[in-house]
Amino acid sequence: MEPTAKKTRNIQNLLLETTIRHIEAYGVDKISLRKIAAECGVTHATAYKYYENKNALIGATIPYVLAHMYPYINRAVKKASDEEPFVALLKAYVRYMVKHPQYHYLLHPDAPGQTFWPAGHALYRNSYDGHPYMEIMNGYLEKCKVPKNEYPLLVPLVSSVVNGLILLANKHSLVYKGDQGDLVDLLVLTPLKLKPKGKRKTR
Repeated sequence: MEPTAKKTRNIQNLLLETTIRHIEAYGVDKISLRKIAAECGVTHATAYKYYENKNALIGATIPYVLAHMYPYINRAVKKASDEEPFVALLKAYVRYMVKHPQYHYLLHPDAPGQTFWPAGHALYRNSYDGHPYMEIMNGYLEKCKVPKNEYPLLVPLVSSVVNGLILLANKHSLVYKGDQGDLVDLLVLTPLKLKPKGKRKTR
């Protein structure tokens, strides 16, 4: 990467990371592009050079987080060849979000105890349609012999439980001395009785 391009990318990343922290600290409607730029050590004009306005900056935060999160999860799933892909996916997701609580807040502002952004807002997300990991989850539910008509209920339930335990862990209301990913088995899959039926085929 050319020095100029690298500098541009570094400034954009810094602006986005700072914006994410400010959203968590002050709420999306109270953040200031001027204050974000000042904290990053750049001028207000420099911030506008990369983002047309505050909404454009806010709108760029979610793609930024997903661009980092998805490769991390994909690597974890590929590496855990001795584990069900969906289980490895959930564990990696929990580990990542506990390590980056500000990202979890950004992606799930409607979680219990967090501020809910109104529908239509740049941060509003409330659909599982087209989610890149739905195929993996559906495959796992099929192995668990879950009737297909129960999928629409189980998908949001699993999501709510997983994100709930992440929220508790990030608020230090849930203390676990060990691999945070193990909480997936303890608090999600076992209580919901989501275990594959029959012998698992080796890959």
